[in-house]
Amino acid sequence: MAVIAFSYVSCALAKDSGLYIHGIGSVSCATWLSNTANEQEGTVWLMGFWTGMSYGSGDISVGSLTDTLGIIASVKASCALDPAELLSIHAMVVFNKFRSLGR
Repeated sequence: MAVIAFSYVSCALAKDSGLYIHGIGSVSCATWLSNTANEQEGTVWLMGFWTGMSYGSGDISVGSLTDTLGIIASVKASCALDPAELLSIHAMVVFNKFRSLGR
């Protein structure tokens, strides 16, 4: 059922990044956290996105001092600051913060 509900989500251009974001990463944090199905889909998306960012950046240790729940909690905290912003933007912000702090 969740697959059908999100079939309309194709991609969005992440502001100022030049990246096209596919899947639930192209919706706002408010939409991501609006129900359990969205939250679960977003969690799976975040872990794939995080892994891709790690490999793409050449720094596979980003996030190694925490776990999935810690990463998700950090993205949720970032989302709370601006729920209208795309999930993907907050994911990138948190990834870059972790990377700069050596986390």
